[in-house]
Amino acid sequence: MTPCSEGLYSYTVQSGDTLWFISRRFNVSPESIVAVNPGVNLNSMYSGQMICVPREDGIQPSPSQEMPARPSTQVPTQPQLRTSPQPQSQRSQIQSQIQQQTPSMVRTESNSTDMVNTCPAGTYSYVIQSGDTLWLLSQRFGTTVDAIMSANPGINPMNLFIGQVICIPYGGIYPLPPQPQPQPQPQPRLEPVPRWVSSAEQTLNHYLRILWMQHIYWRRMLIQSIAFSSPNEDAVTNRLLQNLRDFKTALRPFYGEESGEQFEDLMTDRFTIGRELFRDIKAGNTSAADDAERRWYQNADRIAEFLGNLNPNWSVQDWKQMLYDDLAMLKVEASDMIYGDYNDSIYVFENIEQEAMKMADLMSWGIVRQFHQYFGL
Repeated sequence: MTPCSEGLYSYTVQSGDTLWFISRRFNVSPESIVAVNPGVNLNSMYSGQMICVPREDGIQPSPSQEMPARPSTQVPTQPQLRTSPQPQSQRSQIQSQIQQQTPSMVRTESNSTDMVNTCPAGTYSYVIQSGDTLWLLSQRFGTTVDAIMSANPGINPMNLFIGQVICIPYGGIYPLPPQPQPQPQPQPRLEPVPRWVSSAEQTLNHYLRILWMQHIYWRRMLIQSIAFSSPNEDAVTNRLLQNLRDFKTALRPFYGEESGEQFEDLMTDRFTIGRELFRDIKAGNTSAADDAERRWYQNADRIAEFLGNLNPNWSVQDWKQMLYDDLAMLKVEASDMIYGDYNDSIYVFENIEQEAMKMADLMSWGIVRQFHQYFGL
């Protein structure tokens, strides 16, 4: 297509883009994008296609200060509910324990990166690292996903790659709105400092993501086994129970054996009640299914209260909402599978995947802040 006229932004369509998604990135309406691309079918865009997007804010990138080099960090060791230094021998022991309990595929070291900040004023320049998501970055920098996307026109949040440079707005406000004052007075400004993610934090986050993703995948296989009366139901059940023991292993270095076992017991109850519910749905036993669903949500309340009391950074309400959402979607997924609506079952499962990632990130975020002295903070 011909180059975009003045006042328009030239944008290259990326995999997964939609008209609505692009309009959200650039903070313009879908209709305005259609209006500046006459003759282009925006409902059938393809990767690499060039389109024009209105650029209403008129903000142009300007050079900023150079980002300080990433500080080196020590891999944490023995987590305790106190901040006093621990003997080096204890630190070495727990470090070895955590590494043995963590799959080698996620135990990676990240190199320091020096770069020049080319982001607009009011934003940081940040290099994407392994495991990063926009939600996780918004929590680190005290901003929002929408603010990050507004600061990065054209970014595909589902396709971030290691080494990609993005701009992070200060405190979630981008661009900074003009604030005229009748009698302006200079005010000292304390610039926030971006927090680099240590290798130890990456390792923990990756491990918890693996556990939560394994959990929902084996859970789906169990639904399929029940729906189709498959002879592999017992084998799938045993593998799912192993996943719950793996959760206990992940929490034990931070909270001890007793708390790890308590979490495993609560999650085992969640699994057992869910299996009852799936079988009752298949059998058409409505009253039994209603009773199982009631006990299912009561179990979610107990899990949320347990986690909220275990870590002051975990909100009982946040966990309850995520667990409720997961249960609601899981029931629909199971019903779709049992009654043969396979396409909708897949669609629901894609949303379950996103919910599992949120739970993994929240769990990792809380542990890192509770035991900050072991994660280079």
